[in-house]
Amino acid sequence: MLADFRRERRAFGLRSTLREFVFRGIHHVVSFRVLRGIYLGTADARFTECPPGFNGDFLNNETLQRVSLDRHYDLAPEFVDAALGRGDACYGLLEGDRLASYGWYAHAPTKISDDLWLHFDRAYVYRYKGLTLEPYRGRRFHAITMARTLDAWRARGYRGMLAYVDANNLSSLKSVYRLGYVTFGRVFILRLLGRHLIFNSPGCKAFGFRVVAERRRAR
Repeated sequence: MLADFRRERRAFGLRSTLREFVFRGIHHVVSFRVLRGIYLGTADARFTECPPGFNGDFLNNETLQRVSLDRHYDLAPEFVDAALGRGDACYGLLEGDRLASYGWYAHAPTKISDDLWLHFDRAYVYRYKGLTLEPYRGRRFHAITMARTLDAWRARGYRGMLAYVDANNLSSLKSVYRLGYVTFGRVFILRLLGRHLIFNSPGCKAFGFRVVAERRRAR
């Protein structure tokens, strides 16, 4: 543990590392999460162009059904069918016919855990479930797919993209801030004795961004 602490302190600084280790300690006693609500309205221009030999676009049903048969993409056929049935969309970066990176986008309340749902203003799109295939990692394809998708959604009249990152996921936070995301609020979630206590910070209100505990069929 000491080696982990030293390594993360070098990478992220003492304050952020201490906060992460506090969260880890709390998790041993109760289930506690802090989500940072993030908004992307303008992306860093460095990430808006496709690398040579690649093209980016929303993926059609045929492509999604094909990649769902490859376990490396973590896209089970049942998930793809359900997501498409809800009207969700998937944007991908491809090298020829090979999918290198993808991200999913929703327009309606979306399930984020067993009985927690994320609601948001439908003037925005919500980004969830992204992945870059192992051979393509380290080339910032994750950022490129988000930047290019933002342009596509804004062209369709949306104000921007929303997402969340766990507050102790320091590497992901560093990545999204580099792209241009900004934090607008936080959601504090405490699960104790089978019940959720949830506080959505005031900054979430402008985006209609809130987490609620609901028991219903999965989205």
